[in-house]
Amino acid sequence: FRLLDSLGLLDIFLPEVTAGRGLSQNRFHAHDIFEHLLRAADGALDLNEPVRWSALLHDVGKVPTRVESPDGESTFHNHEMYSARMVVPIMKRLAVPVSVGQKVKFLVRNHMFHYTDEWSDKAVRRFVKKVPLDELQDLISLRLADRKGSGKKTAFPKALQKLMEHIDELIAKEQEFKIKDLAIDGHT
Repeated sequence: FRLLDSLGLLDIFLPEVTAGRGLSQNRFHAHDIFEHLLRAADGALDLNEPVRWSALLHDVGKVPTRVESPDGESTFHNHEMYSARMVVPIMKRLAVPVSVGQKVKFLVRNHMFHYTDEWSDKAVRRFVKKVPLDELQDLISLRLADRKGSGKKTAFPKALQKLMEHIDELIAKEQEFKIKDLAIDGHT
C-alpha cells in the first residue's frame, strides 16, 4: 500500500483510505486516519482475507463522520455504520468475491463493541446472537489489528478476555444437565 501510495496509485484504487491522510483522531490514536488504517492492515497481515480487508477499511467512515472539537479532540459517531456501507462499493469495484465482501461488511459494522463487567448474561447472549461464535474470533482479530494500528496499547485487552470468559461460562451453564433433559414427564 505504501508503494501504491508513493506512486500515486492508492488515490486511484482506494481513495476512501487516502481521504484520511492528515485527519487527526483522538487521544486513543497516535496516527491520522490514513496511517492508522495502514498500520491496522499491517497488524492483520497473517490473518484471513476478510480480516485483512476489514482492518484496512474498518475506519474509512471516520472521514465523513469526523467532528473536531475546539480542543482538537475528534469524534466519529456511528463511523462503523458508515464504514460498513462504504465497504460494499469498494469490494465491488475491486472485484472481491461477494462472500468475502459480506464478511468484511459484517466485521466492520460490528467492530465497535465495548464489553464491561456490567454486561448481564442476557446482554452477552444478545451479543452472541448478533455475533455468532464462529465469527467472534475474526471480530476479535480485527479488534487486535485495530489496536495495533492505534500506535498506543498493543497488549490483549482485558475486557475482551473477560468477554470470552463470560461467553465460556454461559456455554458451560447451557450444557449442564437440567430437569427438562430427563426422559420423564410426570405422567408415567
